[in-house]
Amino acid sequence: MMAFRDNHFFFYLALLIVNLIFCHAAEVLQVLEDTVSGENFSYYRLSVQGRIYIELETLEGDADIYVSDETLQPDYMNYKLKSVTCGLDSVEVPAEFKRPVGIGIFGQPIHATSRYRITTKWLASTDENEDYQRLMDTYYKYEEYIFYDIEKLGNSEQVTTPAPDTDTLNEEGSLIWQIFVFFLKIIFEIIV
Repeated sequence: MMAFRDNHFFFYLALLIVNLIFCHAAEVLQVLEDTVSGENFSYYRLSVQGRIYIELETLEGDADIYVSDETLQPDYMNYKLKSVTCGLDSVEVPAEFKRPVGIGIFGQPIHATSRYRITTKWLASTDENEDYQRLMDTYYKYEEYIFYDIEKLGNSEQVTTPAPDTDTLNEEGSLIWQIFVFFLKIIFEIIV
């Protein structure tokens, strides 16, 4: 029987949960196999919000991918993103693209038909730099809030605690933040 008072158990549990929360996971939305004739397009529509990774694997022949948020039938003249390699093609649709997004799969004229597999993945996280900046902003706001009373103690008898601004409350109110704080409290209790 495992002892739950073992500090190592809680430490590894906390590391596992932090890793699950902050890792950059991708959720597979759909996998589709189809064919396209040479010199023709097959069209698809993407309506899911967020950053989407689209992978086009050509199984036979040669197929290329064209993507646009301005037209539902992108081609080699009207597109915003494309991948036209002879192997594995992929594009990342930014979250800023308006929906629905048009996806065109072009069959190269060298082959009568091209057979392909499209895999769409929803990317769970935004840019790493944005994540880091948001974490640092939250940390420094929290640090200023905690040490505000200590600085005031040296200057006067009365200590007033500033009310946190609503932006900080909204950021701290997220489910991920609450889970993270909960496990930090558990770790702190174990250590102390």
